[in-house]
Amino acid sequence: MNAFQQTCLQLAKSSILEEFGLGDPKKIKLNDEQFGQKRACFVTLKMNNELRGCIGTVIPYIKLSQDIIANAKNAAFQDPRFNSLTMFEIENNDINI
Repeated sequence: MNAFQQTCLQLAKSSILEEFGLGDPKKIKLNDEQFGQKRACFVTLKMNNELRGCIGTVIPYIKLSQDIIANAKNAAFQDPRFNSLTMFEIENNDINI
């Protein structure tokens, strides 16, 4: 995994943890100019290899960093197919972003 991909994952994870008072995506160092460009992305969450949430955008309208933050939170807490992600799930399961 390259530095850009690692930063994407850190940004998504920190955004989700921020909802529990445990993360701060503003502290993630954005190491690529793409984060400041209008880009679109999807964030998919899997728990124990099963889909747990997936939200994204197809048309770029905001900076990539903002889109990752919004889509990570929405995948974790707003996907209508699932209940909101809980801290218990985070602590006790294999969650992949």
